Amino acid sequence: MATTLDCQRMSSNDPAIIKNLICTVQKTIQKYNISPTNMWNMDEKRILLGKGKGTKVVCRRGRKNPRLCIDGNRELITVVESINAAGSYIAPFIIFKDKSHMRG
Repeated sequence: MATTLDCQRMSSNDPAIIKNLICTVQKTIQKYNISPTNMWNMDEKRILLGKGKGTKVVCRRGRKNPRLCIDGNRELITVVESINAAGSYIAPFIIFKDKSHMRG
């Protein structure tokens, strides 16, 4: 079963780019002596409203994890979570579409 992925993100899955990024991060951690409590990862899970999960994709035989590009015209709800390398985390939060910004 295929999952959706933005077209721009799909083209960034180049192994050479990822390897270079990992090397750069490792050098930066060593150079500045960054502790695990100061290394955070934030990730989001987007829920696309109005799109069924059972979408079928036709692709060449043997291909694993085929992807669909989404057009960006559907409403998204986003769940964001964050954890550091030492295991501490921030409670997840949910982002909904709204008509206006709140003033603080």
